[in-house]
Amino acid sequence: MGRAKTLEEHQYTSTGVKFWRHPEQMNSYRQGGGGTVVATHVSPTSRCNLECSYCSVKKRDRQSEIEFQVMQKYISDLKSRGLRSVIFTGGGEPTIYDRFNDLALWTKDQGLDTALITNGTLIDRVSPEAWRTFSWARVSINQFPGWQDRINLPRDLVDESCTLGASFVYTGQSLKELREVESVAKRFDADYIRVLPDCLHSQGELLRIHDEIDQRLESLGDTVFFHQFKIHGVPNSDTCHQSFFRPYLSEVGGGTVYPCDSVVLNSNSEHFAEKYKICGAEEILNFLDGEIKSSFSPSEDCEGCVFTENVDMLGAWKEKGEMPPEGFKKDKLRHENFP
Repeated sequence: MGRAKTLEEHQYTSTGVKFWRHPEQMNSYRQGGGGTVVATHVSPTSRCNLECSYCSVKKRDRQSEIEFQVMQKYISDLKSRGLRSVIFTGGGEPTIYDRFNDLALWTKDQGLDTALITNGTLIDRVSPEAWRTFSWARVSINQFPGWQDRINLPRDLVDESCTLGASFVYTGQSLKELREVESVAKRFDADYIRVLPDCLHSQGELLRIHDEIDQRLESLGDTVFFHQFKIHGVPNSDTCHQSFFRPYLSEVGGGTVYPCDSVVLNSNSEHFAEKYKICGAEEILNFLDGEIKSSFSPSEDCEGCVFTENVDMLGAWKEKGEMPPEGFKKDKLRHENFP
């Protein structure tokens, strides 16, 4: 059912390879230490200016936000345990957050790498100074009235080393429509366009759509597109090992930590359910130190997981010391601080 990962998947998505670029964190986890964190996702707000049909959090409370000081403390706490990068995401559209520019600039001032996932329709809300903080930015290309003209990223404002990419959820678009997606991405000289299915589909439907994507991209013959092969799988472990390396701070409840963003796919819940809560933002160090235990079991409760291989790989390292044949020695990838 699986397939070998492509170089593009390793560089621009979470395949697990980049965890091995951080031996300090990996060894801390193996030895039972709390210095395991490499990256974190932060969703400052649930507010959004779009209503995408395939939004994975359609059933969220649309007025939730995290106070600026809460995010500062959370990020500072994680920095004390090895944090290398912060990805601003949603939830809603992160750039709607009133103090988004302050947040991006403050985080960069902490010596951390930063990145942004956005719908690309409100880029003027982000200051030129904030744009220059990002190591990468990715726009989610959604089709709505006028989308071809409204979606953009400012290539002229970001640092010259910044990677700009696009992501597109394939729902049966024709080659002509995919060419329109390509035109939007080429407007800001995108380094890549990731194509994947709506992950809320059943496993059988996902596999069918993956085959269709392969056929579409082969017909396009354009190397700027790459296909991310995402499927569901139930982890073997009762512990979400990945959550110790890249926890997700949701806007739910003013700042709640979850293991990842794929918990919303379990039972097609389309929101961050209480069941999968790890802790409050202020308790993150207690979790890393093993003082707070998760109330769910991935092997029983995470049938929608799309990070199964990562969880099982980290579990094998934790419990048996197993690692890939090349171990910590691998060719350099882009954005290694974003596993």
